[in-house]
Amino acid sequence: IGFPAMSVCFGRLRQSLPWSTFAQSFASKPSKHRPAARTKPVKAVKSAPVIGTEVWLIHKSYTRVRPLSSIPETDDVHLLTKEMRRYISEYKRNGAEPFFHRKSGRVVLSLLHVEHEGKDQFVRGINSEVSLPTGSVCAERTAIGNARASFPNIIRKQMKGIAVLEVPLLNNWDADVNHDLLNPLPPCGACNEWLLKIGEENPGFYVVTFQDLSLDVVHERFQFWSKEESATAKKEMGAWTCRSCKHWNVPLSVICQGCKVHRFSASYLHLQKAVFFDVL
Repeated sequence: IGFPAMSVCFGRLRQSLPWSTFAQSFASKPSKHRPAARTKPVKAVKSAPVIGTEVWLIHKSYTRVRPLSSIPETDDVHLLTKEMRRYISEYKRNGAEPFFHRKSGRVVLSLLHVEHEGKDQFVRGINSEVSLPTGSVCAERTAIGNARASFPNIIRKQMKGIAVLEVPLLNNWDADVNHDLLNPLPPCGACNEWLLKIGEENPGFYVVTFQDLSLDVVHERFQFWSKEESATAKKEMGAWTCRSCKHWNVPLSVICQGCKVHRFSASYLHLQKAVFFDVL
C-alpha cells in the first residue's frame, strides 16, 4: 500500500473513533521503536491534620548566662574568652581604619574556636563595610573564611564555637563615655544561616556574646538546642487595631505602626478606659 493510501486510511480511522480512544489504543501498543511504557505507582498523598481551633507554635532557644569567674579555666568558653581579651588588647593599641566601617560606624570583633590536628586554634574576624552595592561582610563570616584560608582542609565538625563583641570605633575606652554598643550582640540573619550549617555537623557549636566590654558576664547560646511548644492564642498576642488611629497591627506587636503608641502604655490604657466610659 502506498503512502497516500495509508494517509487516507489513517484519516478515516481517526474520524471514526473518538480521539481519546484512538490515542489511547495507539499509545498503548509497544513497538521496536517505542518500548512499552513503565507505569509508576502513585503515592498516596497524606492530608494535613485538621486543627479545630487556632494554636500558636512557640519556639524556645536556650542561652546560658554566667559570670566568667564561675567557668573552669579548662572550659572551651573560658579559653575563648581569654583569647578574646587578647584580641581586644591588640585592638586597643592599633584601632581600626574608619573607612572600612563607614556604613554603620560600628566595629565588631569575632573569634572562631577550631580544633585542627588535635590543637585548639583561635581565628580572628572583623566586619568590613566598604560599599553599598556589594554589601558588608560580618565579623563571623570573616572568621570562618579566615579559618578556611589558614587551614584549607578544615571541616565543619572541627569548628567548636565563636565569640562576638562590638567595640568602640574611635578606640575610646573611657568608662564615663556612653559608647552606645549593642552587646550582647547576636548574629545577623546571614551569619546565623552560616552558623546553623556548621551546627548541622557539630550540634554542640555555641555562640558566645558578652554583657559589656569587661567580658565578665558570658552569654552562651546553643544553635541546635531548641524546643517547640503549642498553645492557644493569648489575647495580647493576636492582631489588634489601635484605638487611637484605627491602624491594624500584626500579631505579637506592641508598637502601633500608625501612631507609634505603645500598646500597654499608661496613656493608651487610659484611652481604652475613656472609650469604655463613652460607650456606657
